Amino acid sequence: MALHESPRSSISLLPLLTRLSDRFTVIAIDTPGYGFSDPLLHAAPEMSDYVATIAALLAKLGLPKVGLYGTHTGAAIAAAFAVAHPDQVSALVLDGYGIFTESEKENFITRYLTPFAPSWDGSHIMHLWSRIKDLYMWFPWYDRSAERRLMLDPPDLLTQQLTAIGFLQTGSGYELAYRRAAEHDANGHLQKLQVPVTVVAREDDLLHSHLSRVEPGSHAVLRSLPAETGAWLAAIADALAPALALSSSRACFDDDILARRHLTRVGEGYLHWRDCGDRGAPVLIVLPDLPQCSAALMDKLSPLCDGARVLVIDLPGCGQSDPLASAGDDPDAVLAPVAALLNQIGVIPAAICGIGASAGLASRLGELCGAEVFAVAAPSWVRGITDPPHENPLPSLEPDRDGARMMAAWFRLRDLWFYEKLSCDASSSARIDRVAPAEQDLHARYRAYFLGPECRDIMAAAMRLACEGYKLRDHIPTLDIAAIAARIRGRP
Repeated sequence: MALHESPRSSISLLPLLTRLSDRFTVIAIDTPGYGFSDPLLHAAPEMSDYVATIAALLAKLGLPKVGLYGTHTGAAIAAAFAVAHPDQVSALVLDGYGIFTESEKENFITRYLTPFAPSWDGSHIMHLWSRIKDLYMWFPWYDRSAERRLMLDPPDLLTQQLTAIGFLQTGSGYELAYRRAAEHDANGHLQKLQVPVTVVAREDDLLHSHLSRVEPGSHAVLRSLPAETGAWLAAIADALAPALALSSSRACFDDDILARRHLTRVGEGYLHWRDCGDRGAPVLIVLPDLPQCSAALMDKLSPLCDGARVLVIDLPGCGQSDPLASAGDDPDAVLAPVAALLNQIGVIPAAICGIGASAGLASRLGELCGAEVFAVAAPSWVRGITDPPHENPLPSLEPDRDGARMMAAWFRLRDLWFYEKLSCDASSSARIDRVAPAEQDLHARYRAYFLGPECRDIMAAAMRLACEGYKLRDHIPTLDIAAIAARIRGRP
């Protein structure tokens, strides 16, 4: 089992997973509140809460004992877990294990963990990108003195953008696990460990110097590793060798039918969907607006769950669903996995609701599945009243050195709330009925697009349907819960 650094997700561990997969089944989890994992219920979770979550996960997976790897924040959590549950850890690797002085802990909490809150003018995006740049130039990032300058080249632009996305995914709660890792009694836990433990750090790791802070008395093996990725991966594999003596265990990944979030394999990828309400009640299938994902909709739709079963599906490449390998702008190819999912989980007949730009896709999905369809808050070009946009309104998110596309995306998505088309004659497509969204709601749309930038391809499919003259028959102008409830009341 592998635990990532904050505020990244398990995606950052893919090179390690690939390297170890020839000898282990490697499971990398997103720390609660990071990546795609829900946050813990506590407003300020303790380290013991993260430890308890891992213990519960191992029990759920049916794994009595594992090799355990953690890096940075993940290393602190891994050490705490191994101290609390030594019988469940066969080998422990702590990579970039932070050992902070008391003054460093105080500065880390008060200065390193600055608040991250959305602002209408998008300045939080500018500040975030500046911080990402500084993270790879100084440690700590806020101390730009000469002695704190890192003598390292920055990582590639994609890595920098993925780090930014980690902050976007986590939002204002990004500091929770960070804080517990900083407060962690690192040397105290090393002294208490009863399992084989190796503490490693690459020469280009921000915490490489912390290897020298390990106090005598622990049985930890210390290894300074070169910056070269191959040597680092080989060293991790060697350190986890004691775990090879474990008897083979097959992890149980069966979907919990009572769960409210699901990843269902359809074809070559997975679709993510959320589920609420009475399993015996009439079913409503919801396709979120573009760009939007199920996470942003559930609170708004929750009143419907009293008297209906509501399924909100992230379209392929949107939110937390895998993108399609090759569908282009073909609507039927885009919708095929969604139709297969609905048949697989047995919820047809059902009513299908498409919100915003996905309304046309919902109408076509209804034809494919033989279901009734209605649209909510669809733009005029989806309803066939005006021509569709000449170009895709969703911006490119290719990473760039100055973060310009990240900033541009904020204003583009903000404008899309108020205008149906973004062109020189945008005034003719003004949606004057719309009030300014709350900053958190606008940020949720921005976040959703960065989680699933392939949503741009789904928008192209929606535009193609509109160009082909596809029109809606039933439309609710706003997200009116009472009107939506009336559409599904009395259905089987």
